[in-house]
Order: sequence, then C-alpha cells, then structure tokens
Amino acid sequence: MMNGGYPRYLLTQSREFGEHAYRLIESVLAPHAYINSRRAQGMLRVMKEYAGKPCFNEVCTAALSKRVKLPKTFRWMLAAAAEQMHFDFTIESSEEGRAMIRPIKDFLN
Repeated sequence: MMNGGYPRYLLTQSREFGEHAYRLIESVLAPHAYINSRRAQGMLRVMKEYAGKPCFNEVCTAALSKRVKLPKTFRWMLAAAAEQMHFDFTIESSEEGRAMIRPIKDFLN
C-alpha cells in the first residue's frame, strides 16, 4: 500500500464496472488518493451491488457531474434511479380504445 499501488488497485477494480465507474472512482481519489481510499472502497462496494442495473452508467455520470464523493449519497442516487425504473406510465390500449382517444385541444376553449 505504501508504494503507491493501492489507489491504482482501486482504479483497476473500478474498470470492471465500466468507463463511467472508472471516472467516478478517479474523481474520488483525485484530491488525495490515500485520504480518500476508504471512500473509494465504499463506492466500489455500492457499485458491486448495483452494477447490473440498467440505470447504472447514467447515475455514475450524474454523480460525477454533481461531484458526489460519499458512498451513502451514491447509494441513494442508485436506489432512487432503480425505484424510478419501476414506474411505467404507458397505458396499453386496443384499436377501439385508440379510436375513442381525442387530443387535449378538443377540450380547451
């Protein structure tokens, strides 16, 4: 750890989650790698939990742009994005149903 290999090891671990995850861990380690190595470890643990989710790369990009450094905040962002994915607002309708649908302009004066 003292020869400088530990931050490099954390960055190598983040590569398996993709380029967005790598850049996020790199930003966490950037100010001072040894002081922020525990935060990077926490972020990697959260990444292992959420890596397969469809919103993972988008949340990593958003966390990078918002300069998120805390694993707890990153976990909250991923959980919120995963919860948002559960809501599907599309309504299935048949041909007869679509024939009865009118545009909103018909109701406005």
